[in-house]
Amino acid sequence: MQKKCASRRALRLNAITRRELAATAGIKFHKGDYRETQDGSPLELDLQPGTGSYAGLFGLSFYQGFQKFHSLAVSGNASYQWQSENPDGYVIGQEFGYGAGVGWLSSLPGTDFFIQSRGRFALEDKANGSTVTATGAHLIDVVPSVHCRWFERLSEAISAAVPVYRSVNELQVTPSYGFSAVLRYDLTMWKDPASIDF
Repeated sequence: MQKKCASRRALRLNAITRRELAATAGIKFHKGDYRETQDGSPLELDLQPGTGSYAGLFGLSFYQGFQKFHSLAVSGNASYQWQSENPDGYVIGQEFGYGAGVGWLSSLPGTDFFIQSRGRFALEDKANGSTVTATGAHLIDVVPSVHCRWFERLSEAISAAVPVYRSVNELQVTPSYGFSAVLRYDLTMWKDPASIDF
């Protein structure tokens, strides 16, 4: 029992003092039809199941905990998405994402609180070289969240997205309030030999 409590304290101390920097990269393949029609007329691309194009995804994120400042933590991220031209000559505008936030690693058992500002800036789409006027947007949300660790490897995060800024060109469909719940289980892929019991 004492060993388990000590392990949890060490895990929490690591969460408070750790520093992380991560980079991501990937490719989104096109799936789904992008030429659906309704009553003989083609649907707008944002209402289609697919896009007909590939996308390159790139991101950078960081996390820093500060034990000296009442268990304060800060985080930030940035992302970029590039879209290829689909067979119909349509190019979805490049998209930039960014976010920054602070967190309080509370004294409550396994419970932490975070609040983040999250933004998305999208350029206008192009159709056969011409700008599509009802595209392009700048959206900013405030995202409060609660993170709960039930066991050493099992945790849950609950968050809500509250819109604070919307700037769109002409009439567009944009997300409003959002809510999410994530259940996470950490798999240990390697273990420090010094921590192995014999």
